[in-house]
Amino acid sequence: MTLDDDAAAFLREMNAAAADGPSFAELGIVAAREMSHALFTGLVSSRVPACQSEDLSLMGRDGPIGARFYRPAGPVATERAIPLVVFFHGGGWAMGDLDSYHELAGDLCDRSGVALLSVDYRLAPEHPFPAGLHDCIDSLRWVVRHASMLGIDPARLGVMGDSAGGNLAAVVAHRLHGGGELALRAQYLIYPMLDISRPHEAYPSRMDWGGGGYLLDRDAIDTTADWYVPDATINRADPALSPLFIEDVSVLPPTFLIAAGHDPLRSENEIFVARLKHAGVKTHDRCFEGAIHAFLSFHQFRAAQAARNWLGAAMAHLIDDEF
Repeated sequence: MTLDDDAAAFLREMNAAAADGPSFAELGIVAAREMSHALFTGLVSSRVPACQSEDLSLMGRDGPIGARFYRPAGPVATERAIPLVVFFHGGGWAMGDLDSYHELAGDLCDRSGVALLSVDYRLAPEHPFPAGLHDCIDSLRWVVRHASMLGIDPARLGVMGDSAGGNLAAVVAHRLHGGGELALRAQYLIYPMLDISRPHEAYPSRMDWGGGGYLLDRDAIDTTADWYVPDATINRADPALSPLFIEDVSVLPPTFLIAAGHDPLRSENEIFVARLKHAGVKTHDRCFEGAIHAFLSFHQFRAAQAARNWLGAAMAHLIDDEF
């Protein structure tokens, strides 16, 4: 299993630039956010998506929540009500924003013909657990209450997230769908962070790819987890933090999961997929063997284009109801 050419070239450039720099833990949150924003906005094209987008303010239990709503262009946009996927961005619960994921969100809307709502949930360390999770849960509740205003069908909803956003999506699906509050048609998990409780040695991929040089490393995992859950008395094996430990995964909706072959999170992704399939949950998974963590955000990667095609087709199932 070798890196594909796009990822290898990207990592050579990234690692050379960071060779004499501080570790992730030494950066601090302000510099970490600046670095993340520069990375995810500086490597996207100026392509204008065909879909329409507008910024919204949702109301949650603790106040307003920023969001960006994407509505597909073309015939589907004239329907009275269309499906919607609510998207939670990655960034270790502490980084990431609407602009960093604008290109990806718009592209997935274009490819799928499905509306998408990208949620600007509160970030750690200023807002530790469960603030961001509350915003994600409340965004789904707001969507259901305002479905007619948005022109979306509340009976055809999905949740999606990458990395830490995948963690949030899985927890939201468990709370709201598994808890019977609302019915989700699917969860779309993109290399999700599923466990922040066990030592890294529990997962071979964290040891193989988490030592540095593959974009995400063990140092960053530990630092962002500590920002998100600074209270040492909180049990990090709680499924609200580590959804790998959801006791009964059979209550989860149909699942589409993308993994990357050279990702420290690959092992926990594989374990979760196996649990879902064993429990009888309709599960479709795809591992891009030569790819790295976060590769979907880098549209210039050939693997990213293939993954976006796969994910867009999976989202389109919300239109035809075929899973």
